[in-house]
Amino acid sequence: MRNSQWLRYGLASMTIFGAGLSAFVVACGDDDSPPPGSSTSSTSSSTSSSSTSTSSSSSSTGGTDQDAEPDPIPAKLQLVNAITDLGPGAANASGALRICYQITSGATKIFAPGLPPLPNRVRGAQPFPGLFLGTGGPVDTTGADLSTLEVTPYIISAGKLEAIGLGKDVKANQDKTCADIFNDDAGGTLEPNVDYWVLPPVPAGQLEQKKSYLLILTGCPGDSTLGDKCGAGFTAGTPGLGNLKITKLELDNTTAVAANSIGVQFAHASPNGSAVIQNIVGEGVRPAIVSEDADAASAKPLGADANTNLDFQAITALKQVEGVAFATDKLTANPKAPNLAVGFGQIESLTTGAVPPTGNLYANGKAYTFIALGDPTASPTAGDPPSFNFRFFHYLGLPNDPTISKFDPDK
Repeated sequence: MRNSQWLRYGLASMTIFGAGLSAFVVACGDDDSPPPGSSTSSTSSSTSSSSTSTSSSSSSTGGTDQDAEPDPIPAKLQLVNAITDLGPGAANASGALRICYQITSGATKIFAPGLPPLPNRVRGAQPFPGLFLGTGGPVDTTGADLSTLEVTPYIISAGKLEAIGLGKDVKANQDKTCADIFNDDAGGTLEPNVDYWVLPPVPAGQLEQKKSYLLILTGCPGDSTLGDKCGAGFTAGTPGLGNLKITKLELDNTTAVAANSIGVQFAHASPNGSAVIQNIVGEGVRPAIVSEDADAASAKPLGADANTNLDFQAITALKQVEGVAFATDKLTANPKAPNLAVGFGQIESLTTGAVPPTGNLYANGKAYTFIALGDPTASPTAGDPPSFNFRFFHYLGLPNDPTISKFDPDK
């Protein structure tokens, strides 16, 4: 994979947010510290359905240039790991996962040829390859048209793959493919609903050419002990799919953004966020951009109606906001909760791993989607020395029109 497409986190020493949001935790109550591995949530490479593509881009079959059919322009996909938990197994403690894709075209159902569980390489300070809890980003493609395929995601415990020798020690071009793994291990080394989970399929026609999508993975497997924090539809019980799911949200990548404005969409992916904010300020998620002092009076609402709460797993329409001071202004899930306001530089650090942030990721004239995820009642830091806990409430900010690279088995 090209480094430019796989998020590079070197967060072992990251301590941002510690002072800013910890006061909010006091108001909400506390939670257990995260399991080992989540605080270094490095290189959460997004590994989503764009990799589901099963073949390289279509090309003409003979004929002259005039006869050639144009290559498809596949959907651009970005994936965020907003799960609450991955189950009680020791290998699942970090919440890190890797993904395989089973594709269906007509009566044919196969794993995407040539693809290993993704992400397949360690980045930054990662202990092993994986899309770590609380992180996300753009996904490599193979160039195929996803709009004609039904895609069934298999999410696999990255810790389990590391434990059986399919993790950090695998060299370039020596990966075991998903087809090989499940042909060899189905019913064997990998135990269904303990080491991997088969999610509901994304039907054909859902990932249209030229469009940009945010795929948000949320929920808990059936044997999670986190109860209500897993979100709606969860019932504690035996190992099973629980309420694990991928929600597809379309990003606006066509509206021209004015040179003096930033285009903003806001996605709500924190199952415990609405209830906690409601308990503190009497209303739920009402995203806005606020001034440096996080004064509610300065709020520039991002929703269509400043008095309307945003539903969990929903996204606002694109709004163009003038006069944002990126060095000092902040994003918040609710302007009445000042401790939830976070500067754009800090969001950049969590999104890209740049510590300190470069300060040039967000700019006028372009569109971005900011995602609220994590649990406001969790500890904001964990580990020794303490670093940011990606189980805690935070934001990621991703471009609406990301640059997508092709999957390369030699990297």
